Amino acid sequence: MNIRMIATSMVVASAMTTAMVAPSAAAAGATQRVGIDINWVKHSFVGEGADFLRVVVQQNNLRAGDGLRIYIDARSKDPGPEFVVEGYTGSEWTLRKAETWKKFGAEVACPSSFFRMNESKDRSTLRLLWSCLSDNAHFRLAVRANSTNGPNIDWWPSFHKFGNWFSI
Repeated sequence: MNIRMIATSMVVASAMTTAMVAPSAAAAGATQRVGIDINWVKHSFVGEGADFLRVVVQQNNLRAGDGLRIYIDARSKDPGPEFVVEGYTGSEWTLRKAETWKKFGAEVACPSSFFRMNESKDRSTLRLLWSCLSDNAHFRLAVRANSTNGPNIDWWPSFHKFGNWFSI
């Protein structure tokens, strides 16, 4: 065998291996899920006397094992979050004091509050008694969604940034 035939054989063998391993675009769409994506975040105060902070996060492709963190900034002079709500689909959730974007402190008890991640609606809902947030009346939010597969992290409005301030 000459060198040209060997090189041609290697290229053909390589192309055959690639074709056998790489799925078609149609098959990839059917078997792989696109990663988590936050479409929008809405907040309001609800209940008699606006006792609850309500946050709704609309996501794409919310699945079992996915997680969500809602960071709450309550002090304009402190650049990071003061609180973080963290939960996962089909699991418990917690409200904690936040020291930084990554370091969380003690859990804060907050009766009459709930957090739910609804896979069938791709929607997560937080209803938090706002007095659990140290009686602050001005807030801004940041949201971090994480997925168990695919592109696995999305931030709203962007990485380590908060949305606009809002008040009770």
